[in-house]
Amino acid sequence: MSLNFFDMKKLFYYLLIPFLFLGCSKEQPSLLRITIPIQSFSVDAALNPFMTHYIPINNVTINAMAALDAAGIDTASITKILPGSATLTVPFNDAKLNFIQAMSIRICKLGDNRQNCGKEIFFREPVPENANFDLGLVPSDIGDIRDFLFEQTVNLQVKLERMRDNPQGTFDVQVELDFRVL
Repeated sequence: MSLNFFDMKKLFYYLLIPFLFLGCSKEQPSLLRITIPIQSFSVDAALNPFMTHYIPINNVTINAMAALDAAGIDTASITKILPGSATLTVPFNDAKLNFIQAMSIRICKLGDNRQNCGKEIFFREPVPENANFDLGLVPSDIGDIRDFLFEQTVNLQVKLERMRDNPQGTFDVQVELDFRVL
């Protein structure tokens, strides 16, 4: 049996269709996005680039329960809460974030300031060498952080794991975070 050009073309399309559907991973739609008010931390010019630095952001108000109530979502209907998006921003373009090589943000129970407390929720490794005044972070692949977000107040911990150089002075960095309610 010989196939002509048009039969081969049809066969190609029939074989291609399953790959189109199998290649799509559908992200579960969010019921709500819980946004944390912008938080700030300070970077000191004297940070040693050869050490890991743990910078606490204490007493962060979550207001997740108020957001869920306002949206009419019962906590019993929530399957999990996952990290959504995070951005570091240097206000007024005081300095660039290119001194960071690897970093993460952790969420911790109120009062817990131990190194590596709680769970890692966002990270960036490697940070691009040309990072400017904004740096998007990647959500960590963790199962569920409901137990943290159902609290009224938590601590955050910025972990500068590796640095390329000393920071270009002392300056503030703002952190914007949100979480996906599924």
